[in-house]
Amino acid sequence: MDGDPFELRPFRDGDERAIVALFERVFGRTMGLSESRDHWQWESVEGPWGPASIQLATLRGRAVAHFGATPRRLDTPAGPRMAGHAIDLMTAPEARGRGAFGALEARTRADLAGRGVDYVFAFLNMNSAPICFGRLGWARSSELHLYAKAAVPWIHSRGGARERDLPSPASAPGARTSRIEPLRSLPEAGALEALRLAARPPAPCIDRSPEYLRWRYEHRPETRYTIVASTGASLDGLAVGLCDRRLGPAHGVILECLAAGQDRARLARLLAGIEGELRRQGAHVMTCLVGGAGTLPEALRHRGFVRLPWSIVPHRIAFGVRRTDGAPLEPEMEPSRWYLTWGDTDLF
Repeated sequence: MDGDPFELRPFRDGDERAIVALFERVFGRTMGLSESRDHWQWESVEGPWGPASIQLATLRGRAVAHFGATPRRLDTPAGPRMAGHAIDLMTAPEARGRGAFGALEARTRADLAGRGVDYVFAFLNMNSAPICFGRLGWARSSELHLYAKAAVPWIHSRGGARERDLPSPASAPGARTSRIEPLRSLPEAGALEALRLAARPPAPCIDRSPEYLRWRYEHRPETRYTIVASTGASLDGLAVGLCDRRLGPAHGVILECLAAGQDRARLARLLAGIEGELRRQGAHVMTCLVGGAGTLPEALRHRGFVRLPWSIVPHRIAFGVRRTDGAPLEPEMEPSRWYLTWGDTDLF
């Protein structure tokens, strides 16, 4: 009966089958491009900072709600911190409105706190967002922006500047000593670590360590990302993109754009490089998600991108953060301060 009590419990070996089945029932699709099991294993078990904290609600032995959070190391102005990235938050229709989501969120935070994890964050859809930002008390970012442009010479809707009239990336400072080139795989670990230190923004962000970047962009099942690097005497910039065809016309997704010193000219050159590669793969439109501090928005506007109002975006998302112990967030950890990109989400 619908009034039967839930059993709330942590993940047990073998629960992955029930989690995958619940995801496919709730969202009507697979977790990955064509399957769910390998994707779940990659995302929930194989991450560079350990397996996910997973809590389930079952009803008459069947999983009906799930709250999971995969560990992420944060790079913050105050030093390294640990957080949990809440993913695959879902409740079956027969279990909604009965408090399962809130109960699982509390249990997940308690488990993360016991592991020494200070924060939990999520990119929330419009089903989960009202609950998290309402009675659960999550803080919400007001600085999560989506930029887009057509993948053809195009007139900026406000400023009137054509992309071809903008300064050439080849004339940007540093162009004579650095070159933009596509790569078949990520650079070696030492170069990536040096770039991480040189490119990190003055804001909380996911620690883009070599281990994380390889897990994120080389080990994700069924996905081959496009990588472009800026190289002079050393690696001084990196961009990662994906030509996504799941929703119809090919969509160029810019997941990462890292440049030493957050240099706007170098970022613009990297954007030009990744745009060109994605255009050659058939992308009709490009998008880039940006949150918080940094010079990437300036570089995007330089390249002819415009910021879209979320009201016209079909699948809206919101970004939120909460301390695992329930205490108020420190001002420097407020979600509007976080540096974010598409690569920080689990969408692509």
